[in-house]
Amino acid sequence: MSSVLHPVGPEPRERYWVRRLAVLVAAVVAIGIVIALVGNAMSAGSAVQAEPAPPTVVAPTLPPPASASPVTDPTASPTPGTTPGASGTAAPSASATPGAATTTPSASASPTDGSVVTPAPGQKTKTEKATPPTDAAKRKAAAQAAEKKAAAQKKAKAKVLATCPTDDLRPTLTGPKKVGATKSTSFAVSLINGSKTSCYLKATSANFTLTVVSGKDKIWSTDDCPAAVPTQSRKLAPEKSLDWKVKWNGERSGSGCKDQKERPEPGYYWAIANFDDTKEVRWRVILT
Repeated sequence: MSSVLHPVGPEPRERYWVRRLAVLVAAVVAIGIVIALVGNAMSAGSAVQAEPAPPTVVAPTLPPPASASPVTDPTASPTPGTTPGASGTAAPSASATPGAATTTPSASASPTDGSVVTPAPGQKTKTEKATPPTDAAKRKAAAQAAEKKAAAQKKAKAKVLATCPTDDLRPTLTGPKKVGATKSTSFAVSLINGSKTSCYLKATSANFTLTVVSGKDKIWSTDDCPAAVPTQSRKLAPEKSLDWKVKWNGERSGSGCKDQKERPEPGYYWAIANFDDTKEVRWRVILT
């Protein structure tokens, strides 16, 4: 007991008293920290505890000397997840989740009458029912489909049928044998498919000409009057023909199908038909 009150040692007595005072202060500070942690944990856990939190106990503290430094006790930290209560039992953590279940309305429910569903707060909006197309839209879609189908059929037909070779075509030309001078007349033209397979044939003013001559004198020609040649086209089976007529007004023709002042005189004339590179055919007509 005398050594506690009267320390002995090689150092001065004041130094021993300072050391003892520092240890005492450190112990008091550690107790204060533990009490503060207990108070904070109790206030945080009061949201889930039905029991009131115990009052906070404040321990007296002594002013530390200038040379003393606080010492923290590492063993004073509470166990994670639990907080000591007033009776020494572990209090539940503040992160405890209430057991009451929350019912969320189903997002799959939708009316069957086509009306728009108003979503509940936090619920995603369900896709609205598509608006049916109008009659105009239906007609437009049908027309477009028909055009595509016709184009596809035409393209397929063009691929299947080749153009009729001119070597296999037999042209014919007929007309009246006698016509009054300056009177109009018509000549019948035909192109016969002489091959053994079907083919596609088209005749226009670009690949067909009919000319009326008297000796070396050109009287009238479809080169001057291309409108006299109607455009004709069709599929030709073997030995089938493409037929049309060309009308001559009985006058002389000039550039632009203009009638010339000089008129054909009575006599013998020849009508000459020519289709591409086929052999030309002639028909004699007498103007009376």
